[in-house]
Amino acid sequence: MEAARAKDTKERLAGVERLHEALDAAARRGLSPAEVTSLVDTCVDLTRDANFRVAQGGLQALSAAAVLAGDHFKIHLNALVPAAVERLGDGKQPVREAARQLLVTLMEVSSPTIILERAGNYAWTHKSWRVREEFVLTVATAVGLFASTELLMQRVLLSPVLQLMNDSNQSVREAAISCIEEMYKNMGSQFHEELQRHNLPTYMLKEINSRLNRIEPKVPASDGTATQHKVAASRSVSVNPKRGSPRTKSTPRESTLFGGNLIGEVQDSLAKEAEKDKQIASEEEEEEEYVLLELDDVHYSCIQPNAPYILSGLDTLTPTLVVGDSLKMIGEYEETVGPCYLFSESDAPPKPVHEEPAPPKENKDKQGRNIKEVKHVTSVHKMLKFRSTGEGRQEHRAYRYRDKEF
Repeated sequence: MEAARAKDTKERLAGVERLHEALDAAARRGLSPAEVTSLVDTCVDLTRDANFRVAQGGLQALSAAAVLAGDHFKIHLNALVPAAVERLGDGKQPVREAARQLLVTLMEVSSPTIILERAGNYAWTHKSWRVREEFVLTVATAVGLFASTELLMQRVLLSPVLQLMNDSNQSVREAAISCIEEMYKNMGSQFHEELQRHNLPTYMLKEINSRLNRIEPKVPASDGTATQHKVAASRSVSVNPKRGSPRTKSTPRESTLFGGNLIGEVQDSLAKEAEKDKQIASEEEEEEEYVLLELDDVHYSCIQPNAPYILSGLDTLTPTLVVGDSLKMIGEYEETVGPCYLFSESDAPPKPVHEEPAPPKENKDKQGRNIKEVKHVTSVHKMLKFRSTGEGRQEHRAYRYRDKEF
């Protein structure tokens, strides 16, 4: 755990890997209360790391530890739940998925209703639209997994989900209606009775009905057939989503659901939600992560124009770069390097950002006038340095954006 707290990014990444190895080794014996406390303190700090792989690794370690620790983990929920909620708004999808997985895992070891109520205190009105969107998608996942054993869960969650249908962000509104569809699938005609508890405007009822009429609920009506009927406007008082809901006693069905197959079901459900996320157009541009490639001991003459290259192992500590048939280089990550010079989509002459020097003259001449500017950025998140296996080559530095080098 000491390595996971190191200042150097490479050391922290290596520490996260060793932490996962230690958790694998502890799978048979479990974790002591002292080990759980130390691990939670370390991993909560990792979830705030600026490097998304470190943050992702910290969240995944917490999910693995929750399964091993069981009841020992429950006393740490006050720290774990808000940490997971904050990472729902991360700019990187792998981190958001890891945060959602952690919340679902906490539902397994505790109570889904309790976890969602606690998380909702932070998430429903969070200033980040991404947090609101990801949380309501997490709620939809929880409904699909736990609705049969957590009878109060959907009643508690319905009111804030309905409120998000009026959210200022389109992605959040779409996620809310998708969650309502999932609730209807699991409750059937009973869901219409729950809707009638809320004072919903006509336009909202119309939108909900139009979506629900396309769905076949899993729960049959009392006469044995699945029914779909429209909801009338009602003036009854709304259910208060903030009231506490005690956990229902465990049943044989709950014990079976919480068995070994649940992990696979959760992973499948999250994978489907992630695929759905990709189809929803984002209204806000996510922060791009730029990588500065530094090639040491390489002449331009060593790299032929349009030469094919293979860049692999970016998720490891030693990525490789193969250019053409003969040039092979081994890379390593450096610390964050700050301001970087790139190009924007215009014909204006490129300008360095802050005090960053322009690319070498040789590099500018190589790109010529035909290449438009790509983008101005204010910082580079990583530097990846490659060294060739050959001898006697001069140094060359290249700035790279996606598949273009400048």
